[in-house]
Amino acid sequence: MKKQIIYITLFLCLQVVVSCTGNAQTKTAEKTGKSTELTVNKKVSRTYKLKGFNKACCIGIVNYSLKEVDGFLRSEADVKKQEITVWYTEGECSEKTIKESINKTGYTIID
Repeated sequence: MKKQIIYITLFLCLQVVVSCTGNAQTKTAEKTGKSTELTVNKKVSRTYKLKGFNKACCIGIVNYSLKEVDGFLRSEADVKKQEITVWYTEGECSEKTIKESINKTGYTIID
């Protein structure tokens, strides 16, 4: 029984070390700007003006739709300006996917 606990503890520690090492490599690649697979998945933010986006409940409706998109990170809305800024991971999703997700809510993106 003690051996099993030791093995489980070692396994969990190893996972933490591997996880931390992976994060360090990602940050290094982003800072140095090296052309690697890691630079493909960059964070992108886009601001969209939406028709009819003028109430607080509108934010929840759009966010509900965006949360279904793989690669969506977060959003910030300004109903006074009728705008929403969306952060997503390029490589996991595209701007086209984000726009489709917003447009299917009934609030149309004004180009």
